[in-house]
Amino acid sequence: MSENAKHIVATDISDDMLEMAKNQLKDYGNITFKRADCKSNGFPDKEFDTVFMVNLLHVIENPSCALEESCRILKPGGLLIAVDLTGHGMKKFEMLKLGFRYLRKIGKPPKADKGNISPDDLESLAGEAGFKTEENILLGSKVKAVYYRGRKL
Repeated sequence: MSENAKHIVATDISDDMLEMAKNQLKDYGNITFKRADCKSNGFPDKEFDTVFMVNLLHVIENPSCALEESCRILKPGGLLIAVDLTGHGMKKFEMLKLGFRYLRKIGKPPKADKGNISPDDLESLAGEAGFKTEENILLGSKVKAVYYRGRKL
């Protein structure tokens, strides 16, 4: 993706996550890193062509705020791409296995972890935030993720 953009701004609220990203992406000269809150990031209105969020919406309270903020910072016609793990459509056994893997690798999930955002939920939230859906699907056979692509109206 880096080769398809003039400049990328990677954000996270966690300094540890930003350091990890800086280390993993150090060979890419067109990426800058900034500590920012997804609900109030401080970027100017209509600054970006694309907002790409991964595994964010299921770990924050009130994901609609993050979607509204994304709409604010996108240029008219700007693209939102969101990919988020979900328990929606997963069998209970697969959810348990995923939960144990998560606990072993990362630890206790954040309190706000909803884990079950459906494609319909995401489409509704994105529509309320000012996006027109282009694609909205549930991915995966055992572990599931919601993939959403929409344009700022």
